[in-house]
Amino acid sequence: AVKTGMLWSADMIRIVAEKTVQYDMKLIVDPVMIAKGGASLLNEDAVSALKTHLLPI
Repeated sequence: AVKTGMLWSADMIRIVAEKTVQYDMKLIVDPVMIAKGGASLLNEDAVSALKTHLLPI
């Protein structure tokens, strides 16, 4: 199995999703989206990519 952490860009998220399917891996999605101080660590494109490409896997 593979566990994700902070995937900060939409491109990175799409690549992880593609490789997960390509290699038929088990996936644990543990997104790091907000810093301890409350700042967002992902832009809107990355959040959308996470919902669209990674979470359905």
